[in-house]
Amino acid sequence: MIKLSDRIGIFSLLTIYLYCAQRASNDGFLNSLGLDTDVLSLEFYAILYSGFLDSIQHIFLFLAGYAIFYMFVDVKESFIRSRRGRRCLVTMNRIYKKVFKKVKVKPLRDSKEKQINFLINLIVALCLFLALMVVNEQSGKRKAVKLMTQIQSSYYTHFYVNGIQDDLAFLYCGSKVCAAYNVQKQRTEYFPNSQFSIDNNQVKAFLDNE
Repeated sequence: MIKLSDRIGIFSLLTIYLYCAQRASNDGFLNSLGLDTDVLSLEFYAILYSGFLDSIQHIFLFLAGYAIFYMFVDVKESFIRSRRGRRCLVTMNRIYKKVFKKVKVKPLRDSKEKQINFLINLIVALCLFLALMVVNEQSGKRKAVKLMTQIQSSYYTHFYVNGIQDDLAFLYCGSKVCAAYNVQKQRTEYFPNSQFSIDNNQVKAFLDNE
């Protein structure tokens, strides 16, 4: 049974991970497009939801890996408890003593061993966390490249604002402000997210094929 303090700790770590994952992916996307990350900021709940969508594959792989590891440990313990497993351990112990009988290893104290194990686990977790952040950032950059390719080929979401006749390509929307690329003037423009409409060529193409 998981303690309440452990549940709070797990929930806090998951929240931190989802927040950082979304920020890494989002910053990679916005920075590749030259957009202002502060102007196009999202609400906290939107960041967590977007981070969950960006990291759902990583979360699934982590849960699958944890399940496989748990099954491996269970099978190993079952094997050790069996008669064949005990004979195997005795044989391995004899081989170990013959090979390393001249090597004197000073045993560590339990406290030092726990500290070393904790430090190793912390370093591994930190490296894994940083690697996942890099993966999320690269994913955001790939999305930005794909969007720029669509704009270059004139296959993009059109962005309309009252009083503006220029051809605008939709880029991104934050909690209060949206960004669009002015194709005629070749510049990025920002608008309130309550005063625009869009015309999606992808939806049109899908409906035309129906």
